[in-house]
Amino acid sequence: MEIDILILKLENNLINRRDIPKLRGFIADKYPQYVDLHNHIGNDAYKYGYPMIQYKIIDKTPALIAINEAINTLTKLSFDLKEIDINGDIKNINEKKLIIKKEEFGISEKPIKYLFESPWMALNQNNYKRYLSQNEKGKNEILTKVLVGNLLSVSKSLSYFIQERINAKLDLTQCTVNFKNQAMLAFKGNFKTNFYIPDYLGLGKSVSRGFGVIKRIEEKQ
Repeated sequence: MEIDILILKLENNLINRRDIPKLRGFIADKYPQYVDLHNHIGNDAYKYGYPMIQYKIIDKTPALIAINEAINTLTKLSFDLKEIDINGDIKNINEKKLIIKKEEFGISEKPIKYLFESPWMALNQNNYKRYLSQNEKGKNEILTKVLVGNLLSVSKSLSYFIQERINAKLDLTQCTVNFKNQAMLAFKGNFKTNFYIPDYLGLGKSVSRGFGVIKRIEEKQ
C-alpha cells in the first residue's frame, strides 16, 4: 500500500542528535493542543501506538516527519514555528523545507537492504536479560524476532494487514546510548527484509525521539 509522508526540515540550524528530545520537548510545550506532536492526552495518560509525528536529524538538519492524517498537524506547525529553543540556545527558523510524497509500505517480492542511521533500541525489560544469556545465534534470533515484531506493530498502526511471512537477516553490532540519563543497550548496522519501509521512519523504542531511523541502501546489481 502507499502512505503519505511529509518531511519538515528546519534548514541552517544544526543540532546534535542527542538534542532531539530537547527539540521535541520544546515543540510539545509550545503546541500542547496537538496530541500528535507529543502523544500526551492529559492526566499523565498517553496515546500509545506508533508515533505519527517523529523528530529526526536528516543531513545534519533537525526535521519532523508526519504520516497520513498527522500531516495536517505538521502543516499547521510549519506555518507557525519561528524559532526553536535547545536548552536556552534559541535558533531562528529562517528557512524551512517541506517535502511531501507517497511512499510504498508493506511486503515486497525481493529483500531490501536498510541501514540504521541512528541506534536501534530493540530490547525491553522482558527480553533484555534473556538476550544477555544467549550465545550469538540465540541473540540474533531474538533480535530478528524483535525486528519482525516492530514491522508488525507499525503495520497494525497503519491498518496494513499482512498476509505473507516477513523474513529478515540482520548484520548488527552492539552500542550504548544515553537515554534519560541512563546507559542503554542499542544496535547499529544494517538488515535485509522483504518489506518496503519509507526512508527516515523509525523502528523500535523511542522512534519519536530519533532512535531507530532507517534508510534504504541501494545495492549494486
